[in-house]
Amino acid sequence: MQPELAAPSWTLTNTPPLWPLEFFCVALNQKMETLIEECDAGTFGHVWNISAGSKKRSRELRVFYQDGLAVLNRRPLVEKSYEQCVAEFLPQTRGLRGTELQKLWCCGVDLIHDLDAAGFLPIERDRSAGSGPTASKLYSRAGIITFLTNRALVRDPKLN
Repeated sequence: MQPELAAPSWTLTNTPPLWPLEFFCVALNQKMETLIEECDAGTFGHVWNISAGSKKRSRELRVFYQDGLAVLNRRPLVEKSYEQCVAEFLPQTRGLRGTELQKLWCCGVDLIHDLDAAGFLPIERDRSAGSGPTASKLYSRAGIITFLTNRALVRDPKLN
C-alpha cells in the first residue's frame, strides 16, 4: 500500500488573470463535464464564457486567477465583488488591443477575430487609424466590460 501524496501547494507568478478551464482538468485531474457543473454551481467564483458562439453550444470558460488558486489550494474563495475583480485586470482609462485581450484571456487570435466579427467587442479605434505594420484595432473598455458582464456564469446580484 502506497502512502497518500499530499496535495501540492500551487504558487504561480506572471500568469494571465483569466485561466482556461482546461488547465483545471489537468491540475485537478477531473473531467471537463464535472468542472463545467462546478462552474455553473459557483465553486470557482468568477467565471466567464468568452466564446463567440451561443452560451450553451460552445464554451470557452475562463476562471479568475485568485479564485483558481483558492480552488487549487483547497482554500476558501477570496470575497471580491465583480467590479473589484474586473478592475484588477482591465486598465482603468483606456481600451485594449486584440493582442492584449489574447494575453489577458489566455486565448488565441481566432477567438478575438470571431468576437470582433460577431460584434461582441465594440471598436474604439480601427486599424486604419493606427500607423505602421503593427497597427491594431483598439476595443473599447466599456464594451469589454459589457461583454464580460453578459458572459459571467455566476452573476453578482447587483448586476441583475
